Amino acid sequence: MRQLKALLPATQFVMVTVYMDADRIFKALAAGATSYLLKRAAHQELFQAIREVAAGGSPMSRTIARLIVETFHCVSPQAPDMERLSERELDVLRLLARGQGPMEIAAELNLRFHNIHTLVRRIYEKLHVHTRSDALARFQQTRQLTRPG
Repeated sequence: MRQLKALLPATQFVMVTVYMDADRIFKALAAGATSYLLKRAAHQELFQAIREVAAGGSPMSRTIARLIVETFHCVSPQAPDMERLSERELDVLRLLARGQGPMEIAAELNLRFHNIHTLVRRIYEKLHVHTRSDALARFQQTRQLTRPG
């Protein structure tokens, strides 16, 4: 969708899917979706949503709208995902932020190479990211939020 939105910036995209996890919803909206609906929606609801988008709205399935609201209620400026990381996982993330690779991190923390991959995988899961750059961006964002004024 991100590529299509770049090619067709005036086009309004309605995401119709079976997925209703917050991460996918936010990624779709960030990629350019104007609306997010579930496939199980009645045909009338889908047609109405298309009319609303054409009129300038951004309709969501009720279930999706509730999920988004609940997600925002759980979000705090202290980045709660970071709080889920163990001290060892934070150590690995700090070393990744310094530009060290898995071999260097393993040597510095006196761990086996494959343990670093396991820790990185856990970091990704806990931060709800899929890449090193996303994990580091989340880490940097949290550091900026928690720095004193």
